[in-house]
Amino acid sequence: MAYALKYLNKAAAAHDLELVKGAGYFYWRHPTETDIPSVYVAAFCHLDRAAWESELADAVEHIRLLTVRA
Repeated sequence: MAYALKYLNKAAAAHDLELVKGAGYFYWRHPTETDIPSVYVAAFCHLDRAAWESELADAVEHIRLLTVRA
C-alpha cells in the first residue's frame, strides 16, 4: 500500500493539523496558527513516507514554539 495524503493527515489530526494541496505546494492548516512553513513539492508522491513524517514533526515543533512564545 502506497503512503498517501490521507494517511499523513490521520497522523496530523492528533496535532490539530491538516496538510492541504495548494498550487504547486502543500501547506499546513491549523485552527489557531497560520505561520507554519509550507512544503514546496508539486505532488505528494515526490517525497517518501519518512520525508513527510519529518515534515509533520517539523510542523508540530513549529506550533509548539509558537505557543510557547505566546
